[in-house]
Parts: sequence; C-alpha cells; structure tokens
Amino acid sequence: MVEIKAKAPAALDAKKEVIPPIVNDDPTGKKLFKNENPLEIANELLAPIEDDLARLSAKSIVDPTKRSIWHGVYLCRLEIELRRDKPLLALRALLKSQSS
Repeated sequence: MVEIKAKAPAALDAKKEVIPPIVNDDPTGKKLFKNENPLEIANELLAPIEDDLARLSAKSIVDPTKRSIWHGVYLCRLEIELRRDKPLLALRALLKSQSS
C-alpha cells in the first residue's frame, strides 16, 4: 500500500506531461460574438439533440426533468424558426412541444 501511495504522485506528473493543456484562443468570446449568421449555428447545435429526441415521444418520457428538456428543445426550435421567418416550421415546433 505504501508503494502505491509513493508511485501515485509520479504517475500524476507523467500524465500532466503527456496531456498538454488546451489553449483557449478566444477567452472573451469575441470571435463567437462576431459571427455573421448565429441562427445557422443555433440550428446546427439543436439538430443533433432533436435527432436524439425523434425516437421518443413526450408520452413515453416519464421523468419530469427529461420531459422539460423535451419541451425546451422544441421551444428553442420555435424561437429559431420564428426568427428565420419560417412560420410553418415554427408551428410544427410548437405542436411538437405541446404533444403529450
């Protein structure tokens, strides 16, 4: 047991040497803020979450936390589509968020 405790700090030091720290090239977020089309980025970020939820229905989700995530995702989709001036897609998102 003493040998393991003696080797632990050396192992941690070796791990620090192997994995370099990740450098944040935009710590204040100015590059992200200057983006030309934020709705497209929001659309890209929301699409994989919607794909995961597509196989589920609000009725099948019993956990209230997961159900609120379900509603939140489709309300985000509603907001995105309203800002993109796509009323039919916004209506579809609204109906999907209220289906339970």
